[in-house]
Amino acid sequence: MGDLADFIQIHSEELYQALRLYVWRAGFDAIDPIAQELLSEVTIEALRHESRFDAARHPMSWILGIAVNLLKRRRQQTRRLDQREPLIRDLVDRSADLDEDEILERLLHPTDPIEQETLRPLLARLSPEDQTLIELAVIHDLNGEAIAAQLGIRPGAARMRLHRALARLRQFYLQQDKETL
Repeated sequence: MGDLADFIQIHSEELYQALRLYVWRAGFDAIDPIAQELLSEVTIEALRHESRFDAARHPMSWILGIAVNLLKRRRQQTRRLDQREPLIRDLVDRSADLDEDEILERLLHPTDPIEQETLRPLLARLSPEDQTLIELAVIHDLNGEAIAAQLGIRPGAARMRLHRALARLRQFYLQQDKETL
């Protein structure tokens, strides 16, 4: 493990500068922090898989190949996150500075007449089971395990059902939004 580790240590600044260029070309905004993280990840991966390294190759090209693969993964993760479902926060007035619990409370018990007019029909479109899940999570502030105990199901199932109930609520909201346009 010594030769590759020594190479990385000796050429760390050169490697870091190359990674900065790769990060920039990949289109990331925070170049320096990502390049620093990438340098750490590349070092770990290279040393972890040192047995695969062909000594006939130049270590820098092998290490940069690892960096390219790690950057591709990071970019895919970023794209997935960017294509996420709208958050529950997207369902209420965006000018209000509320945390998630306050937002869900506001969804379930709107006080503003406009919100009542908008949100009650959305909640009414949910099945009674979905309404119960959202009520247990929001009103009673129960986590996945507590909801599971209440409903007599596994915690993973409770979290999944809650996630799906919230996704359906978001979907109804987005459908309503499109219908009003």
